[in-house]
Amino acid sequence: MKESILAFFRRLFGFEQSVEKIVAPITKIANKLDAHSAAQQKAAQAATEAAGRALAQAEANRKEAARASQFKAQFLPAIDKL
Repeated sequence: MKESILAFFRRLFGFEQSVEKIVAPITKIANKLDAHSAAQQKAAQAATEAAGRALAQAEANRKEAARASQFKAQFLPAIDKL
């Protein structure tokens, strides 16, 4: 009975906070953290893709250097004989 009277007066004078008012700041923080997490994930994905492209380019450059070295080894002795 005593608790119901106190609850009545709290509601009457606006001292009782609703669940939405209590949870709103927590929800706002959680939403900001979700947005930050999404941004971090997007940045990490972009960095991963850039690293993959750089690795593929390095591999292509290595193969091209190997071909050039092989070409040089084949034809330079023949040119020196001329």
